Amino acid sequence: MIGIPNSFAFLFFDEVDSVTPMERQEEILNMVIDICHTEFKFDTFIEVMDYFKKMINLCKQMNYAKYKSEQYEDFNKQLQELVAERSV
Repeated sequence: MIGIPNSFAFLFFDEVDSVTPMERQEEILNMVIDICHTEFKFDTFIEVMDYFKKMINLCKQMNYAKYKSEQYEDFNKQLQELVAERSV
């Protein structure tokens, strides 16, 4: 059986993302639920694809930002603005 040596384990965990406070988990979960309950308007499938690629990228970037930092809040603001652009 092949395993990963413990000395390499650090390569697979981001310092910010590895231990996430419950408050952050709840905030992100609520944000995702709100997005899932949002109605969006698009004219073409290409618009849908491009829009959600942007959203996924913002969420990933937000995931690596320290909770409640200026960077985190900026990503959160960008995400809320993106949702508002297409919500019905």
